[in-house]
Amino acid sequence: MTAGIGNRKLRITGRFLLVGISFGLIYPIIGREIFDPIALLNGLMIGIIGSLFLSVSELYLNNPLKRKMKFIPQVLLKTGYYTAFFVLLILLVYSVNRSIFSQKGYVEYLRSDEFSSFIIHGDFNIIIGYTLLISAAIIFTHQMSLKMGQGVLLNMIFGKYHHPTKEERVFMFLDLNDSTSLAEKLGEVRFNQLINEFFQDITDPIVNSNGLIYRYVGDEVVVTWKVDAGTKNINCIRAFFKAIEVINSKREKYLNKYGILPQFCAGFHIGYVVIGQVGDVKSQIVFSGHVLYEGGIIEKSCRSTGQSHLISEALMDKLTLPRFFIKKYVCDVETESSGTVKLYTITTQDKA
Repeated sequence: MTAGIGNRKLRITGRFLLVGISFGLIYPIIGREIFDPIALLNGLMIGIIGSLFLSVSELYLNNPLKRKMKFIPQVLLKTGYYTAFFVLLILLVYSVNRSIFSQKGYVEYLRSDEFSSFIIHGDFNIIIGYTLLISAAIIFTHQMSLKMGQGVLLNMIFGKYHHPTKEERVFMFLDLNDSTSLAEKLGEVRFNQLINEFFQDITDPIVNSNGLIYRYVGDEVVVTWKVDAGTKNINCIRAFFKAIEVINSKREKYLNKYGILPQFCAGFHIGYVVIGQVGDVKSQIVFSGHVLYEGGIIEKSCRSTGQSHLISEALMDKLTLPRFFIKKYVCDVETESSGTVKLYTITTQDKA
């Protein structure tokens, strides 16, 4: 799981670096300073340092904002303080590099006419405007990507699923237990707050296991993996176990706020789906196939069997269980499309 977290964050950081370096080098090119080594060095350094700051902020520092602030205020706030950071960064990088190339002391350069001219008559204002525009574009795109789901925005932009594609995928159908009684006890508004908080808390375990949140349906979340990503290190199952750990670690919060600790179950399945982009006024990428119907049946079987999770035989055959994990046959279920499906659960055995 730790490797999954690291790989995901490295990928995100790599994307920020690529975008930051690209825009850092674009400015001297469009400013006709492509042959000026200082301008290229400034752009490169600003792009690298700035993109690392953006990635650290988005991955670690800004998580509380996702829950406390609405979309537009988040974009405006982030754009504001990112722009302030870039203003200071630009001034620092520009002045340090220019002082080195002009063989002047740093303080001496700051007092020079050349630096004053850059601030008052030079490209400083244009650079700030360029930085503001780029910061706003990057943050808006990143926020939209978070709202639409992992990879959805890029897939739509590049038309990956403009033509329907058939793929084999792993699915997890995770559902909150006793939702009807909880809704009656808490009331509709507080129950909705509970669901929202619950989904937010289990997001990291899902994303860190390379899972893609496909959709929310009431108190259920449907998660999918490409086969290699879902079966490697039994990522799909680990996501569920890690979600249990996360919710249990927040026991006091839930008990104090709602008087209950959320309990949930999950059904796991694998199969082929057709993935395509549908809709005009409201476009979205949708999955269709028997595996979705069967996955719902598997998840509902958790309640009748008293199991926290159930895994189809088709998926179990593709999983290599780590040491001390054992599979246990639970029952058969009947489906219209695949007939009888054997269901299993995973338990742990003592290491001694």
